[in-house]
Amino acid sequence: MNVMMLALHYISLIAQISTYVAAAPPIVHPALVQLNDGNVLGNLTSLAENATSHTTLGLSPPETPFHLHVPNTNILLMVDYTSYIHDRIEHWVREALRKAYDDVYRHRRSESILDSISETYVRWDGDPDEHAWDSTDIQLIPERNLTWGMFTDCLRVMNWFVVMYPEWDFGFEIEMSGVAGNMGECTFATR
Repeated sequence: MNVMMLALHYISLIAQISTYVAAAPPIVHPALVQLNDGNVLGNLTSLAENATSHTTLGLSPPETPFHLHVPNTNILLMVDYTSYIHDRIEHWVREALRKAYDDVYRHRRSESILDSISETYVRWDGDPDEHAWDSTDIQLIPERNLTWGMFTDCLRVMNWFVVMYPEWDFGFEIEMSGVAGNMGECTFATR
């Protein structure tokens, strides 16, 4: 009789775990494109050239919300927004990413983003003159503990997302396992 009760207990426990796992957003582990940090522009150009093959496949991201794991860190990007932008101009995407990379490399990895900016957000516009209505821009709203190094790691996953899902805008919260609340919010959006 004890064996039967123990078996029922384990079945009940497995059912509870399955319910919890099914309710949590899935975690996607991107097969990251390795970037050579010394040649950001060359890497972004090659990423964009490789992206054309994905466009013809008609790939679309998972239903939101879902998590993207930032490799070799305990950072998760909780993607809570995606939007397909037909005929998005990928040149503006590369420009916004290039500007973000240029900016993060001017700072120490351990430096708090919030301590080094005068506004409550950082924005990298694809179109420098802001004349292009269809420019793609990146906007980051950091919380106190988000460092430039953490955001550099997030940029690698953003690169992966742009290559994997061309013409898809997205927004996410930056989370860290074991830390309550998010570390910041970021949008990658076409005007």
